[in-house]
Amino acid sequence: MPIGGSRVSFQTPVIRNQQPATTAGDAQLSTAQSKFGATSLNCDGTGDYVRTGTTGFQFNSGDPFTVEAWFRSNGNWQASGYNGIVGVGNTHAAGGSSMQALYVRNSGSTFQVWSARGFDAIVLGNTQVAINTWHHAALQRHANNLCELYVNGIKQNTTSTQANQMGQNSGGAIGIFTDNVSVPFRGWIDEVRISNIARYSGASFTLQTEPFINDLNTMYLYHMDGASGSRNIVDDIT
Repeated sequence: MPIGGSRVSFQTPVIRNQQPATTAGDAQLSTAQSKFGATSLNCDGTGDYVRTGTTGFQFNSGDPFTVEAWFRSNGNWQASGYNGIVGVGNTHAAGGSSMQALYVRNSGSTFQVWSARGFDAIVLGNTQVAINTWHHAALQRHANNLCELYVNGIKQNTTSTQANQMGQNSGGAIGIFTDNVSVPFRGWIDEVRISNIARYSGASFTLQTEPFINDLNTMYLYHMDGASGSRNIVDDIT
């Protein structure tokens, strides 16, 4: 099983500048919970989210990528909504290219991580995610446009081929379902990374035990580190 930060393919190294992030509501760093480091991003479900950089969040057919994050719900789920973890784009519409890479969805009496493009599902997770527990989720696409979803290092049963443009150059969203602030995430989010490769392979991989490293294929990396109460969300380019 490959280790969580390992590369399974190689693309042109990313040349990028630090991407700013803007908080909304009272989204802030908190010492109440963290997966790595002393803090993580806390969203209380009332208008809290983060908007990230305005360029580079768009993948054309054949462009591989991985969008991943750690998250921990405080148990106050939106029972019938889409609790967004990481989105790519601002305009969520039927037939649109905006991508909700990772979100928690109520499926009967359980909660699972799913992915969608516009209003259409990409892949549906089948692993129940418990509250008050840290979970890792990763959506990836290979160069052949095959999409896969991993939850806690386990590949979910569903995969799909998505050859359409995925995402928009209008930025990313952390803590909401792209532009839909009526169903925000409630809890903590840590270690958000977007890469220009499909990082994982096989039925499972070993989750990392330390923060992600900003390697040649990292497009954006938010460690959610800083002073408690800070709203300064920094993209790691070191």
